[in-house]
Amino acid sequence: METGLGIAPTPSKVTVFRPFFIKLSLPYSIIRGETVAIEAIVFNYTTKPIESEVVFHNKKQEFEFSDQLDKKGVNVSEKRQLVSIPANDGVSVTFTITPKTMGYIDIKLTATSAMAGDSVLKKLLVKAEGQTQHFNQSVLVDLKESANVLTKNVSIVIPKIAVPGSQKVWVTAIGDIMGPIVHNLDDLLQMPYGCGEQNMM
Repeated sequence: METGLGIAPTPSKVTVFRPFFIKLSLPYSIIRGETVAIEAIVFNYTTKPIESEVVFHNKKQEFEFSDQLDKKGVNVSEKRQLVSIPANDGVSVTFTITPKTMGYIDIKLTATSAMAGDSVLKKLLVKAEGQTQHFNQSVLVDLKESANVLTKNVSIVIPKIAVPGSQKVWVTAIGDIMGPIVHNLDDLLQMPYGCGEQNMM
């Protein structure tokens, strides 16, 4: 009895096709509190028209639907729309939302019908309203002052007009005093003005 390895002379090709699916297009980011329209296209590449129910999920209560803003204290976990999709065609569905939290929120839509179904989940970045401002404070740490533990108290003053929930604090340690300038020169300049010498200063 002989054993060995068999390899086909030509690779097999498999065609993968979805006859029913959702395509969701999102902006890169939105601002908290602004109203934005989320558009999804439901495609039907079957040979028959389909009646489909599209559901926009909001289980985490990260945003409000547009018609929910006038109803105080009402938490809506989902919105539904019924659409009719012709054969070999697509139909656009729009939901209007207003984000309540910052960071990445879940945008999840589900389309179901008697013949097929699909679901899509994407992340949408929500930024704080207002303009970003940066403040920094340098502290010189001399390890000769302490052999084991060195404690430094740093006071952080947050402006009273700061947007609630948008405050962030970073702590970095650089062994070389000129380290941040040399290795991070391109990130220190947010908007170039004037000549090169003025930008570097």
